[in-house]
Amino acid sequence: MQNKEKVSWGTIFGVSSVAFGIHVGGGFATGNQTVNFFVKFGWTAIFFPIISMIILNLVFRSGLLSALINKSTHYREWSDAVFSPAQVIFSNVYEVCYIIILLLAVSASIAGSASLLQTYGLSYGVGVLLTGAVFFLLTIFGKDLIAKASTFMTVCIVVCLLILCALGLSHPNANLGAMASSSNAPLGIGAAVWSMLQYAGYQSFTAATLSPFVASLKNKEAINKFAILNFVLNAAMTALTAIMLLAWLPLLQGQTLPILFIATEVGYGWLRHVYGIVLFFAFVSTGIGCIFGFVSRFENKLLVKQLPNITHRRALTSLISMIAAMAISMLGLTVIVARGYAYMGIIGIFLMIIPSLTFMWYRNAKGIATSKKALEEKEGTSE
Repeated sequence: MQNKEKVSWGTIFGVSSVAFGIHVGGGFATGNQTVNFFVKFGWTAIFFPIISMIILNLVFRSGLLSALINKSTHYREWSDAVFSPAQVIFSNVYEVCYIIILLLAVSASIAGSASLLQTYGLSYGVGVLLTGAVFFLLTIFGKDLIAKASTFMTVCIVVCLLILCALGLSHPNANLGAMASSSNAPLGIGAAVWSMLQYAGYQSFTAATLSPFVASLKNKEAINKFAILNFVLNAAMTALTAIMLLAWLPLLQGQTLPILFIATEVGYGWLRHVYGIVLFFAFVSTGIGCIFGFVSRFENKLLVKQLPNITHRRALTSLISMIAAMAISMLGLTVIVARGYAYMGIIGIFLMIIPSLTFMWYRNAKGIATSKKALEEKEGTSE
């Protein structure tokens, strides 16, 4: 299992870009998700995004180590190994939840993209169809294309959001001092903590989505580097956008795309259009990452004899998931984020976070130690 081969930072960044891309989709890059899970609770939005990312990346590390030890190539293999010997129950529960999560994440990306395209004059329905077509084309040619596309889009997203946050926080409409006051916690600290855990719980389901990419990371050292890099990237961007949104909170009521609203209000026409492009990238990066997790699960299970060409099987699997996601997207972004994400986040706390930080952690440590010992014995024999 252990491979001593050095893994380049470029490869690690590519996998981290996939994870970041899944995270920053329909809910995050619009600001809708950040407002609903962090910002509306007041001053805690400054710190709680960072805590949630610590939890999330510990889950990612645990999940990737499990995939490495058990040689999992898709989420079902991963869950069967993780929940053994009770996989008949928990692995099936996980698969149902995973499919729901996938459909919610992809539908949120489609809904957000359709809402964005509406601001440019297209109807919501046409926006749904156009976005679905882009997702479909990018998910049928394998994980290498996903990683390359996600790397490019991640760089664009980070640069644009950094510029936007700097301009947004320096704008006269921003009032961070008043909104960050310790007296500004309208729903209470307990509710803020619970919402933060729900956020981490929902996002933690994507740990198994990264299973196909563990072959690129190769060993524990690369996985540790991935977890650190992914934490820095996600925590920095989540906290920074939360702070900006908090500063603008009184003006964001009823906004489906709050960050786009800020980009428009700061008064730079070019910034609004650049952000619109980057926002579309964010939707695409999440959509293709989630759908590929589904494709990798069924590409060698669905109609193998009838469709011997793997690209054709990937296309069919992607198409099925896209049709379901497009149907859900008609509910609208806010409904998907505020209700769907929250309910699945509760399940994620108990099905993903707690197991990842308890018995999975113990199993991984034991598996790594066993593998290391076997490798040392093999090297000793060869000498």
